[in-house]
Amino acid sequence: MNDNWWQTETGWPIASNYLKLDTFETKPGSATKPCPGWDIKIMDDDDNIVTEPDKPGKIMIKLPCPPGHMDGLWGND
Repeated sequence: MNDNWWQTETGWPIASNYLKLDTFETKPGSATKPCPGWDIKIMDDDDNIVTEPDKPGKIMIKLPCPPGHMDGLWGND
């Protein structure tokens, strides 16, 4: 199984487990690692980076985003 996480606006996956590139052990529903070009951090409510496993937080994407990200916005090309 190879799960990934993406949104329509991103144009491609943000996190995935690339089979045969550098495959990581997964659990169902886990996308494992950020795709090349994405700088992803998990931040707590005080905007500190979460480093402990299993601690909840907000998913944050650091700019600049990779080429092809958000070619347009709904109603504002």
